[in-house]
This record gives sequence, structure tokens and C-alpha cells, in this order.
Amino acid sequence: MRFVVTTRVNERYGAPRGTVCVNLVGTAALVLLLMMDSSADLRHVVGIGLLGGLTTFSTWMVDGLRLALDQDVGAALRHLAKVSMMAVLIASIVLVVPA
Repeated sequence: MRFVVTTRVNERYGAPRGTVCVNLVGTAALVLLLMMDSSADLRHVVGIGLLGGLTTFSTWMVDGLRLALDQDVGAALRHLAKVSMMAVLIASIVLVVPA
């Protein structure tokens, strides 16, 4: 699932937007999962298994490294900072909206 979404988004909008997209969707889904009144087993299977496979820290880091190698270190640092801030913002919105 991650490969298909990342490939299609990158083809349309350019790399590394595909990785950003799946990581932000995964962030929102993980926050929603943790807010649900569900069993620990379900949280482990869905959170670690499904969402862990969807979102990948290593791919995000490789995208940052590629930016640093292809462009400049500043572009890589801006990318890593923006994605971190967007993930915190998405998680915060998901936590506030249902209330």
C-alpha cells in the first residue's frame, strides 16, 4: 500500500511528497487508533503491523539524505523539520476535532 501511494504521489507531484503523504496519513490513523476504546491486541496488530508498515521512519530519513546529496543540506533539514512539524500538527488536530 505504501509503495503504491508513494510512487503515484511522487510521479504526480515529485519526490519526496509520497513519503510525506503516507507518513501524515499514518500519523492521523495512529492517533485515532490510540483514542479508540480497543483491546491492546488490536492496537498492536493495527498500530505496529499495519500502520508501522505504512509509515516508515527509515524512508523519511533516506528522503532527507537524498535531498542533501542532490541539492543541499539546508533543503534536507527544511524537509525533515517541515515533516516533523506537520506530523505534530496533524496529531494535534486529530486529538482536538473529535472533542
